[in-house]
Amino acid sequence: MEQLSEHFSDTMYADGLQTADEQVLEQIYSQFRRPVVRAISNLGGSAAAGGIFFQTAIIEAARQMRAGAFPEATPFYAHLEALALTHFKDWLIEREQPVPEPIDEAHELPSENMPSVEQMRATRADILAWRRPERGNEPVFQQASEKMLWEKMRVLERRIADGEPVQGTRKGNLPLWIIYTAIGLLVCATAYFVLSNYLQTRTPAQVYESNFTPPKSIMEDIARLESADSSTQRIEICMQRMQDADLLYKQKDYVGAADKLEDLAQDDDLAMCQSDALFYLGVIGLQMNRPDVTLQSFAKIENIERYGEDLYWYQALAFVKLAAQNPAMREKAAGAVERARSNTLDPKRRNQAEKMLKELSE
Repeated sequence: MEQLSEHFSDTMYADGLQTADEQVLEQIYSQFRRPVVRAISNLGGSAAAGGIFFQTAIIEAARQMRAGAFPEATPFYAHLEALALTHFKDWLIEREQPVPEPIDEAHELPSENMPSVEQMRATRADILAWRRPERGNEPVFQQASEKMLWEKMRVLERRIADGEPVQGTRKGNLPLWIIYTAIGLLVCATAYFVLSNYLQTRTPAQVYESNFTPPKSIMEDIARLESADSSTQRIEICMQRMQDADLLYKQKDYVGAADKLEDLAQDDDLAMCQSDALFYLGVIGLQMNRPDVTLQSFAKIENIERYGEDLYWYQALAFVKLAAQNPAMREKAAGAVERARSNTLDPKRRNQAEKMLKELSE
């Protein structure tokens, strides 16, 4: 983070949050979102939870700045991460869940400059109302700039869910070496593209992109599954909860949809809904570029017969996505595709799987 200090100082971050400056917010997302999500994941939280508590930390930081309570002596990122982790731990306490111990000293939270429990829960209650207006909650913002900040954050979250990177910006002119490096990379990329198409080689990433076609709607996909197996029935309360997630899913708010599905998957009073929640949480994991979430969700499904060959298909795509991220996973990806091929009765899908196997073996 030190290399950015000459471009974006802690003061600039502070001022930018208070005014909902779009350039500063993009820089915060570009530099800090991933490490904060990783810190939450290291304490047992999901990627979706990490994203939510990153947003919570930004709102809390902006409120502290307006109140003059943001610690000037603490680096901006260090305090932002501490806010996210403190909120996450208090959220676990509020839900009467065990609070994990930090993995190392880097995640020991400072004992000062943290909001009170009452302040944190008030902030989370406000954010919950902003995120779920369909429940009749009245959105209340402390200032107009806070509303602007939240709306801009939601735009950035949707961009991330759509797979569009948030690059951030830097002030000042770019050094010539960066310009020349960019030109060189562009030439190399062009040459690679031409050679790849000429030789007809396919990377795992290309194989994945050519074969992953997510459902347009969760509810429509559930109806498709039910029509294929008349013995598969969903109870009304499950359908209502799934429909809430589907509203966000169709808006491409995958973070919000995943949050609702995760809540449903953890609701022990609705055990009959959990398999559906976990299955579509796995599908959304692929759309959020988190194949690990897909595999973890599928592993928890008890009634795997409920989803037929679809589960094997999405599981195979998750392994192909992992191979795109780590070439060492290519053989496992091919094995998963072979399982999907041997478990399908759909000729079109079988042909897809056979083509994928050929491309992964090249």
